[in-house]
Amino acid sequence: GEILFMIFRRSYTIKSSLSQNEIRQKLIGQHFKVHELDFEVMDKQGIMKIIPHTELAEEKVYTLPITHLIVKENGGQTKIKIKSKPRRIDIGGPTIALFFIFFIMAAGVTMYMSGEPDYTNASYAMLGIGLVMLLLFAFRMGNGYFDYIKKIKAWVKEQV
Repeated sequence: GEILFMIFRRSYTIKSSLSQNEIRQKLIGQHFKVHELDFEVMDKQGIMKIIPHTELAEEKVYTLPITHLIVKENGGQTKIKIKSKPRRIDIGGPTIALFFIFFIMAAGVTMYMSGEPDYTNASYAMLGIGLVMLLLFAFRMGNGYFDYIKKIKAWVKEQV
């Protein structure tokens, strides 16, 4: 299952002229909004985390990232590693959807490879349905989960 979760993880590195302490002081405790949802920068055991506050959300949000900011001084510059992954509570839905999509497509390929002429049209239909579902899934994740990550990264870049 860990390989599948890697699909949803994103990692970026940005550089800043601010020191590690200046970045921490500037970010910790800050709140900002992405798609009308409140995010807060918190310090947990020396690592800054950007956590969504879903209890304030008016509509149900399905998959949200938790973002870790790892700050390291490197000569005259400071490197900020931005690592995003889905919340544990959210990962089940997309995982089940991907398994279902891949199962449909694998069944279609298996039916086609069986060589039975009766199965040809059904296998094309299953592959087509699987492909359409995969495209819809990618579109929804791109406008939801991955858009949150992109906007969080832009906010961090703007602050430092």
